[in-house]
Amino acid sequence: MKKSKKSKKNTPRLHNRLGTLHIMKGNLSMAVNEFKMSLLIEPDNIIALEKMAYLTTAMGDHKSALEYYKKVSELKPEDDDIMLGLANCYEINEDIESALSVLEKLKTEKRNIEKLDFYLSRLYLRLEKLDDALKSVSAAKKLYPEDSEILELETEIIEKKEENTEDKAINKKVKKTVKKSPAKKKTENKKSE
Repeated sequence: MKKSKKSKKNTPRLHNRLGTLHIMKGNLSMAVNEFKMSLLIEPDNIIALEKMAYLTTAMGDHKSALEYYKKVSELKPEDDDIMLGLANCYEINEDIESALSVLEKLKTEKRNIEKLDFYLSRLYLRLEKLDDALKSVSAAKKLYPEDSEILELETEIIEKKEENTEDKAINKKVKKTVKKSPAKKKTENKKSE
């Protein structure tokens, strides 16, 4: 009796496995091709979408990475790593508001993500929301009191707040000086004559 030969099917699973082997060998562009093949067969294949998000980020194609992260985050919103990757991609693509929105949602959902308050405070600082930044970095510091990144960020936020306070005080003095300026009074006197 002859054994029947099973033909290798062109399946997402096969392409995902081949893609993973290429990653292990360091052939990232070949891995990308395999995962793309997987997605052609099954566009919502979570494994292929995750791998493409990671690979395109690693290869510096942040626009494509963002699209993959968006897609996989819709399919797997409970995955903290995916959501952090999405926020990171938004930030890299200079969409700080969207990055902040993702992280704030994670905070609202009370996800147990290490240093989430630290990440939030970095984004608040970039948007110059200094009170929110200080509040978040203080929360992070309570959990990680000896973390040098957190301590440095706290110092940066405090210095920025002080700088803004000094700028406001200077602007107030300038406005008062302008109001009392003799040149302005001379102009007003000439108009009244």
